[in-house]
Amino acid sequence: MQSFREHIEANPALNNLVSSLGDIVSRFSTSTFLQLAESEAWASFKALPGAHDVLIPSRSEFTQTFVVGEGKTLFWEFVVQDYDVGMMVKLRSQGDGGGLEEDLLDMKKYECGALNKGSIFAGDFQKIFVFVLSNKYSMMRGKNVLYRVTVVDAEGGKAEVKAEEEKAAEEKAVEEAGEAKGEEKGEAKEEEKVGAEAVKE
Repeated sequence: MQSFREHIEANPALNNLVSSLGDIVSRFSTSTFLQLAESEAWASFKALPGAHDVLIPSRSEFTQTFVVGEGKTLFWEFVVQDYDVGMMVKLRSQGDGGGLEEDLLDMKKYECGALNKGSIFAGDFQKIFVFVLSNKYSMMRGKNVLYRVTVVDAEGGKAEVKAEEEKAAEEKAVEEAGEAKGEEKGEAKEEEKVGAEAVKE
């Protein structure tokens, strides 16, 4: 006896109908996405070089292939709109029978809202990595994902995070210094006012 999934996949017309319904549901289910899109964190992430958003239809996956040189690291970040999405990394190589792919990081589901980060080191020679965001397990619902994948030096990922933290700390220090200066000016003006009133009396 066929399962519900097998029955749908065996019937092209029904398969297309389910996909269309899933896309419609995804378009209308935007409350969390809009809240996140309007947030400063989402806007800042999207403004970063190499950041992209993608809608992954139900029962499909999104892949990107990266050639990572010797001593380099593949570094990724992503946020899921609603619900969850699967993520994995594969290693692509050339075998006697053609191209081969093996799982380096097993498929794992990531919940919405959190900023997910990770990296994988190429080692002593060039490698081809396939970055995968999977929605194959979802029967009807498409998933929106904001992601950024870059190739960096071995310590590049850590250096990048450290640089962002230092920049944020510097901006905070400047802001606090400005507030302190404003308070000093306010106190000085208040003292001048009190002094002027005392002279007038």
